[in-house]
Amino acid sequence: MNYPIIPLDQLKELEKELVAFLIVHGIDGDLWKSINEENPEKAMQLVQLFSNTVWEKIADQTAAMKRMSANETTFIRIGTEEGFLLNVQNNDGKLTVHTGKKSVDGNRREQVIELLTQGFERISSEEFSEALKNFLPEKSVKT
Repeated sequence: MNYPIIPLDQLKELEKELVAFLIVHGIDGDLWKSINEENPEKAMQLVQLFSNTVWEKIADQTAAMKRMSANETTFIRIGTEEGFLLNVQNNDGKLTVHTGKKSVDGNRREQVIELLTQGFERISSEEFSEALKNFLPEKSVKT
């Protein structure tokens, strides 16, 4: 599976990691410059491969996420077999809380990356646990 290619500005932030990746694949600075100039398609294939590696690492390290808007916050914890969702809506000062569970079908990495591309951001497990404590009665927290 090819994941989204990391944009140039973010590649610059990952320069050390990209250089290490290229070295592991036998490509030094001069060869990389030559590939970029003479075979841009091959350079893009290498960037795609690097992007896949980065996305897979991010997905593997992601256990919890959240997405916030003006009137709604959604928290998700995604395990290897099951995910748990906590959705909090603010309607004119009245909070409505919804929860749900869903089995992780298929490729967990793809599901995590899809959520990230939909505007979810990674959060710590502690932040997720704190959200549960804040919005759910203690007796109902069985995730």
